[in-house]
Amino acid sequence: MSTEIGRGSTSKKQLAKSIAAIVFLLQFLFFMYNYNFNGILFLTWLGWLLLIPGFLLVSLKKQNLMKVENNKTHLRNSFSDGWILMSIAFAMISQYWLNILFMTIQLPLVIFSVYNVDFEVEE
Repeated sequence: MSTEIGRGSTSKKQLAKSIAAIVFLLQFLFFMYNYNFNGILFLTWLGWLLLIPGFLLVSLKKQNLMKVENNKTHLRNSFSDGWILMSIAFAMISQYWLNILFMTIQLPLVIFSVYNVDFEVEE
């Protein structure tokens, strides 16, 4: 019985990741097509500064972030953190309303897909 509940939860998380990935690709295409050269300069530079660590976190997706508390090790993949940073950076750089809309759609989906994915390993 608990296996079926786990499978349903996993399929919802996979669906959320798939939708978020499609929205991320759309956001990237609109970012490339609608780059705002006349936007607010502070937001543009801040977006570029956020894009660098976001890209680095996505490229480090094989490495997990570890934290040890009370004889339990918490593991977390850095891919989702980089994904969130890159989405925010694309919206800040382009300053286009569709990119901001894509970011607001994508962030809850990514957060939902990683919610409770942080698992604990007994030592």
